[in-house]
Amino acid sequence: MCYQKCDDFVRVTGHLGSDAEVLYAPGGKSAVLKLEIEPAKGLPYLVVQNLGEDPGAHLAAKSKARQLLRRGAIVTVYAIHYELHKAQSRTFLRLQGIQNVITHNEEVREAA
Repeated sequence: MCYQKCDDFVRVTGHLGSDAEVLYAPGGKSAVLKLEIEPAKGLPYLVVQNLGEDPGAHLAAKSKARQLLRRGAIVTVYAIHYELHKAQSRTFLRLQGIQNVITHNEEVREAA
């Protein structure tokens, strides 16, 4: 579900390369949901969704990460744009302005 018109966003679908994490800023009030999407080809995507300071949003994201956002899960992410991001040992396409992270229960099958 998109909260705005989905045609205006970057849409990325793929498998999670590792389990999603909820990370807290120093002080513990603000949090983000972090995940990595491994596409079939090209650079992996780094997704960091701002959860703000709402403890309810933190709990919901932790539950979603623990139950649904596990390594190998198929997800679709809607974002405003992306940019090249270089970490210590890897390069990612970092999605910015995350609007939604959707999990899929079914497996994606490759075309014959």
